Amino acid sequence: MAMTAEVKDELSRLDVTKSCCRKSEVSALLRFSGGLHIVAGHIVVEADLDAGATA
Repeated sequence: MAMTAEVKDELSRLDVTKSCCRKSEVSALLRFSGGLHIVAGHIVVEADLDAGATA
């Protein structure tokens, strides 16, 4: 398993309890794997993730 895959797997298994840490994690996921779009006047959240555990 590549190091990147190992890190992603490890991060997906961590139990994040602090709301500030959870917000940072979601923010980073959206920044690097997706984004926010406006479609027909509605905000759409999109993320292209390669691990089901992360989703």
